[in-house]
Amino acid sequence: MSDRCGMKSWLHEKAQNAAPDDTAMVLRTDMDGLKAINDTFGHAEGDYGIRTVSNVVQSITSNDEICVRTGGDEFCLIGIGKYADDEPQRRTERFLKTLEAVGRSSDKPYEITASIGWASAPYSENVVSELLKTADERMYENKLMRKKNRI
Repeated sequence: MSDRCGMKSWLHEKAQNAAPDDTAMVLRTDMDGLKAINDTFGHAEGDYGIRTVSNVVQSITSNDEICVRTGGDEFCLIGIGKYADDEPQRRTERFLKTLEAVGRSSDKPYEITASIGWASAPYSENVVSELLKTADERMYENKLMRKKNRI
């Protein structure tokens, strides 16, 4: 996993090597219920949840993509390359299934879940910034929907 500075240099390098038919893909994740875990089970357990989400995001990130922590419990995967149209949806499904499997196999008294949003478009110079916004909006829509379903 890289940091935001690493992301900027990675994007610069990828932009210089992008082919005219490349696609940019962004997935944004945000852990659900971190405050409740921290308040009920302690910050060490909250940190465990963050590490778990981080590990799952990294597990769906290929070698030619970048995964960065963009906030306390928020992560972003960015790729520029040859992607099938359904790649963001397949990655989203893989992320959710993997996170669920990891959660089932843990002995924790709480569920580790995360909301996710994605966006993709043909690559151009400023498209990643727009995709980050769109993926972020979709992630928060997903988070609101998941929250309503929990109540």
